[in-house]
Amino acid sequence: MSLYSDYVNEVKGGREIIEIDDKAFISFFVHKNLGECYIEDFYIIPSLRGTDLINQLLGRVETTAREFNCNVLTFSVLKTHEFLVKMLERASRYGFKNIGENENEIYFLKELRNG
Repeated sequence: MSLYSDYVNEVKGGREIIEIDDKAFISFFVHKNLGECYIEDFYIIPSLRGTDLINQLLGRVETTAREFNCNVLTFSVLKTHEFLVKMLERASRYGFKNIGENENEIYFLKELRNG
């Protein structure tokens, strides 16, 4: 477990973190009572962006979400995010749908079929 994982567990509590060596991480929170898994943050080192790492991370989150009987994966992205266009393309390719937005963020959802 990394220092960042220790920090998140201590300060934010209830978050799960998946790390791939010193290359990438994703943090998420399972809302068991809502059947939702919310992806909070992810990071991939610049030299490895555009590789399969995001698919690996999302796949592992999806597996965990299914283990908790979640029906959906969700996340949001700030409209001012530097890589917004790339994130929209990746989200669509992984099965996420745009479900709305406000003045600051765009919201995404992927339905999970358990069983």
